[in-house]
Amino acid sequence: MGACLAALIAVMTVLGDPGPGLTGRHLVVTLALAVFAGSAAMALSRPRKPSSPSQGLLGRIEVLLAAGFVGALVLSLMQPQGPGWLGVFLTAGAAAARVPLRRAAMLLALCLAGFVAAYLLGHQGDLANLITTELGVAAFFLIALLSRRLREGQAHAEELLAELAATRDSQIQAAALRERERLARDIHDVLAHTLSGLVVTLEGARLQLSRPGSDPDAVTSVDRALHLARNGLDEARRAVGTLRGDGLPRVEQLGVLTDGFARQTGVPCSLQVLGSPRPLDPEQQVALYRTAQEALTNVRKHARPDEVTVTLAYRDAEVGLTIEDRARVTQAPPALAASGSGYGLTGMRERAELLGGRLVAGPSAHGFRVEVWLPLDRDTGPAPGDHAADTVPTGSP
Repeated sequence: MGACLAALIAVMTVLGDPGPGLTGRHLVVTLALAVFAGSAAMALSRPRKPSSPSQGLLGRIEVLLAAGFVGALVLSLMQPQGPGWLGVFLTAGAAAARVPLRRAAMLLALCLAGFVAAYLLGHQGDLANLITTELGVAAFFLIALLSRRLREGQAHAEELLAELAATRDSQIQAAALRERERLARDIHDVLAHTLSGLVVTLEGARLQLSRPGSDPDAVTSVDRALHLARNGLDEARRAVGTLRGDGLPRVEQLGVLTDGFARQTGVPCSLQVLGSPRPLDPEQQVALYRTAQEALTNVRKHARPDEVTVTLAYRDAEVGLTIEDRARVTQAPPALAASGSGYGLTGMRERAELLGGRLVAGPSAHGFRVEVWLPLDRDTGPAPGDHAADTVPTGSP
């Protein structure tokens, strides 16, 4: 608004009489207009932030406003019927909006006194018109000051809301951290202790079955149960570490997972990476790693493969992981043990769907395959592909 008023004063001054020129009164109008326009432009272009009290008696913006006001007074003297007197309103309003209150009051007093002097020199009378204009300037000053107070109050309220939101987020994070710590304690105190006791019991049973005359199948079953119990204990400890903020599994650790599977089972297990690796967020990395981990556990429990392949594939819009076990002789899918029950596969599917992905599982030409695809752009949901149906045959791991 102030810039529009300054532009209006400048245009009306150019069209007034006497207009700008290079001689006599015209030169005075030119200089006064230049001082007014330049000072108003620089003052109004500065941010709406009050000057610091440490700047002395007058800050830079106050000097600019005062210079612009002097230029407007000279214009009103040169053009008695011109728009120069509007510069009083401009100076008063800008002072109220941009200058500390004490200095703004000083500029208002300067405007009122200067206008009285210019009016008396240029018009020689009409006291009622003078008083009306002075009251109008004071009212304009108060309105601009009120607008500034409202603007500052709104900015302060926005700051308080931002602080409140930050505090609320901190409280939510603290509550989530406390809940994770509680879950970590529960897992450690219940599941980990139970599995530790189970491992000790199975080790004792294995020692007893190692005596001459023991059933070899029973020894094999106990060895397998002991191995599963130890793996479960390791997973429980890893889950506790994750809940307590320890490092999360990453896709870079898939090689360690496949090597461990091959070493523990004696079945060759290879990892293949196709495409150019892309950045993955922590949730995607955990989902891919846990899917591979669960699928390899199912292979260990329910299949008798000759080899296992794990393939990590990057496409333009999605990343996929395929775990497939292969046997030279085609076998019917083994029945699920009571420990399997398909819940691991359900968990893998739910984890993928929460991230906007999909999971495909079922028999392949030479064994069983689990395939999961996650979108690289989480906002777009599942990317289109050639694996649209999620089919899980009865009795699959």
